[in-house]
Amino acid sequence: MQAHGEGAARGYREISAAGKLHLQSGAWAFFMREVVRLPPDYNHAVSQSLRLGNWQIADDPIQIVREEALEAYHRAWRKRA
Repeated sequence: MQAHGEGAARGYREISAAGKLHLQSGAWAFFMREVVRLPPDYNHAVSQSLRLGNWQIADDPIQIVREEALEAYHRAWRKRA
């Protein structure tokens, strides 16, 4: 596991901070748009991924959050169809 200080892979601090945000806040919208790069439709899936915490031990935490969110979102929509 990597240290979360200077030199750590991009994303640890951003994700940790985002986990404390309300999904309707402007800061969350910025996080979704600029860091995770997913549209607002994925808010709940990204939030779920943050709670799971797999990003904490990943070499690329943003990629893990994105992949888990995409998988969860598509799994949920397939069940509805």
